[in-house]
Amino acid sequence: MDPEASQICKQLEDSEQSRHDLEVRLAELTERHEELEKAMARQSGWFGGDRMMQADVTVAVGWRFMQHEVPEIVTPKAFPRLAAHSARAEALPAFIETGF
Repeated sequence: MDPEASQICKQLEDSEQSRHDLEVRLAELTERHEELEKAMARQSGWFGGDRMMQADVTVAVGWRFMQHEVPEIVTPKAFPRLAAHSARAEALPAFIETGF
């Protein structure tokens, strides 16, 4: 095989591996959000009950980040509890003041 053909084959192999890696990462991302959605189903209010905890902040900020980076994958329709939790947190003065 000539060097140019060999290079093209290598690029195709790399592309297939990248595609596979992306599919694995997307599946992991979806699975983790499904787990969080289930955890939210067990909550009434914040993770700490009536009091917001660090877990609530982390979930809300993580959700907002996903909406910024991959909104077509992590959608409010697919994860309504996470979306509602984030919206509730983002309505608080501390969140509003950050300008996030």
